[in-house]
Amino acid sequence: MPQKKLNEGLRKNYPKYRRMNLIGMQDSRKSRSKMILRQVSGYLCLAIGVAGCVLPIIPGIPLLFVGLGLLAVDSPWAARLRDRLKNYVERQLSRRRRSKDKVTQTGKDPSRDSAY
Repeated sequence: MPQKKLNEGLRKNYPKYRRMNLIGMQDSRKSRSKMILRQVSGYLCLAIGVAGCVLPIIPGIPLLFVGLGLLAVDSPWAARLRDRLKNYVERQLSRRRRSKDKVTQTGKDPSRDSAY
C-alpha cells in the first residue's frame, strides 16, 4: 500500500496518451492539423536544439525547452522531461545564487585561489 500512495504522489497531471484511430477520426480536421503542426515543429525544435548544443552559433538550450513545450501538450513523456529539465535548471541557478551570496558575505571568492 505505501508503494501505491508513493506512485500516486509522484504522478502529476500530465496529458493523457491518445491513441489515434486513423479510420474513425473523431477530432475535427482543424484540431488534427494543429496537433500535427505542433508535433512537427516540436520535433524540429528538438533537433535544432540538439544541434545547437554542439554548434556555437545556434542557442541549443532554449530551443530544447521550446520543443519540449510544444510536444508536452500531446505527449506525457515530453511533459515529464520538460519538468525534469526545469527543476534541474532551477536547482543550478539557486546553487549559483547561494555561492554568490556566500562570496559577498565572506569577501573571498572560492574560484580564485591564491595558491599560485
